[in-house]
Amino acid sequence: MMTKWHKNHEHCQECGTTKEKYLAKGKCKRCYERINMAKWVKRKTQGIFIMCTRCGKKWQAKQLISKWYNPQLCLSCSGIIKAAQKKKKNQIAIEKKFKMPLKELFNDLYYKRKMTGLEIVKYLGISPDQTYRWGNEMGIKFRNPLFKKGNQLFKGLTPHNKGRTLEELYGKEKADEIKNHNRLYMSIESKKRWRQGLYKNSRMGAGAAGKRKDVGFKRSTWEANIARIFQYKKQKFKYEPKIFQLTKKNGAVTTFTPDFKVNNSWWEIKGWMDKRSLEKIKLFLQQYPNKKLVIVCKSKQKPKLSKKYKYKYINYFQLEKNYKLSIPNWETSRNNFKTHPEKFK
Repeated sequence: MMTKWHKNHEHCQECGTTKEKYLAKGKCKRCYERINMAKWVKRKTQGIFIMCTRCGKKWQAKQLISKWYNPQLCLSCSGIIKAAQKKKKNQIAIEKKFKMPLKELFNDLYYKRKMTGLEIVKYLGISPDQTYRWGNEMGIKFRNPLFKKGNQLFKGLTPHNKGRTLEELYGKEKADEIKNHNRLYMSIESKKRWRQGLYKNSRMGAGAAGKRKDVGFKRSTWEANIARIFQYKKQKFKYEPKIFQLTKKNGAVTTFTPDFKVNNSWWEIKGWMDKRSLEKIKLFLQQYPNKKLVIVCKSKQKPKLSKKYKYKYINYFQLEKNYKLSIPNWETSRNNFKTHPEKFK
């Protein structure tokens, strides 16, 4: 279904409206959709597909009309082309502003003036991620992906564990447990991040621990929001009231501390479900079969456990959708205890 754009039309041929700036075949958006809806329905019921001219993927051209609509491209390819056009537009604007090609400008700032990544961002007036990508394309490496916004090294702050041993941070017993876990499960890239003091920042809830004015001390934004839900429902709960001892297959002893106890059920909040956490949950369900466990995590990280275990799964984002607007002081990824401490302390 090919369309031609006529910018000279001022009135729709069907209804005569002048509200639409861009017209397709002389018709406004509403009339064009009404006339072609029968064709779209027929195309969908008969399974007729269009092949993308860029990637070759087959797709159904049932899509609302817009300024960027191109029936020869699938949605992903049209998005890529749109992003490339936007990038080129931004680069041209910077070149006009500083009257210098972009590559020469980056080389001059980084090599001759010896400006850091943060100084280049302030000088050019663009985002850190965009500066990092453009620098990579021109052969400039800004401290690996650690250049990204919000990072401690990028901000010029001292990392939380730089120059300190695990024994100094956590004590001997906890340090031995962390070292054993790192040998078994941690990737090479994660080990590098740990040595540089940035491993905690790679996780969503890390760094958001603290004492809130409404729910007290919580280790993450998710835990704080779940506590607010309990308060909203007027349910009595206890935060980390008991530590359970678990025995692994090799005879080693480890511990598991559920986040909440509500009535007779134990709640475990997991922003990131790694192998270690999943192993502890399985051991808890096996060794404490009378305890009811409620697991709150993302839908993609839903644990695949046997039906014989006594547990319940809840999607965190479904809870957020249900309670976000009705509960005050709800924390999000952009508005939380870490980004705006004055709101929650």
